Amino acid sequence: KEAASEEKYIVAGNLCKQVGDRHDGDPSSHPLLTEEHERWIVMAEQTEQVMKDLLVDPSESPEYWKKQGESHGHRDTMIHYHVDSRNRLTCRIETPIESSLLLPIISVFNETDLHHTWMPSWSVPKVGIKESNKLGEYGRGHQLIYMYVQLPFPLHDREVYEHVYAVDAIDSHNCIAIKALSSPVGSFEGLVKEPTGKKVRQLGLDVGFTIRPCPLDHHLLETSKANYPEDEKLILLSLQQWVDPHVSFVPQTMQNFFTRNFMSSLWGGLLKVAEEVRENKRPDHAKAIAEKKELYDWVEARVQVMFDNMEIEQK
Repeated sequence: KEAASEEKYIVAGNLCKQVGDRHDGDPSSHPLLTEEHERWIVMAEQTEQVMKDLLVDPSESPEYWKKQGESHGHRDTMIHYHVDSRNRLTCRIETPIESSLLLPIISVFNETDLHHTWMPSWSVPKVGIKESNKLGEYGRGHQLIYMYVQLPFPLHDREVYEHVYAVDAIDSHNCIAIKALSSPVGSFEGLVKEPTGKKVRQLGLDVGFTIRPCPLDHHLLETSKANYPEDEKLILLSLQQWVDPHVSFVPQTMQNFFTRNFMSSLWGGLLKVAEEVRENKRPDHAKAIAEKKELYDWVEARVQVMFDNMEIEQK
């Protein structure tokens, strides 16, 4: 429990798994392991998979990751994608940022009640987030989120219950990992409900995200045209996302095409919003950062540990 309170869910989950392995190899049958303990085990496994996917240079796995392209405009960004045997698309995006942009971008992700202020939306036809609420908070950056998205006819609206958690993996991998995953009906003690109406469908979502010091030999830096601040350290943001909108009448290949291009635009917009937060142009986000000082101070302190570790390794 102490490890989980420090967001070290890999440690917590593996300890619980060891207890379960000593009890007929089935953690769920152990009398001392609760639903929360079982969740930590799953979270540990999911986080280890995120790091396995994102801490490796995609160029080392060309048979898996196909390069869509890279850009060197306002931000250096590289996009890869993977299509599995069922024709489902996973996108991967990487961007180095200066350290002063980290807390703003964390606030853009974390402040779910403010998602509607920056996510793309249109009034005609009605498209965009109608509702975004935090249903539960279980630690620093550990939340259950409900989101309702309006879509134009003939599409049905979508809703998603999203389990989001941050993991301190600095001791083992020198990174912070974040996972966001749609949750099944009935989970979280019944907080995850059936769709609210006949014309509402659930959205499938699986997102992995890592924050780590940017390697000095990263390809994007070698070809960069950006003038990064000399007095700031660089952080590498890596994100991968799979989405299942459950739109059966639209060919999967067409869905993949639009997703690949939409993800690039959404990522660029998200970074722009983070810059506006840093420039004090988003007072609601600034207020949230001030009110949740413990969370954002923790992120800042742990990132400094990452850079200290990197400097030790380079010596």
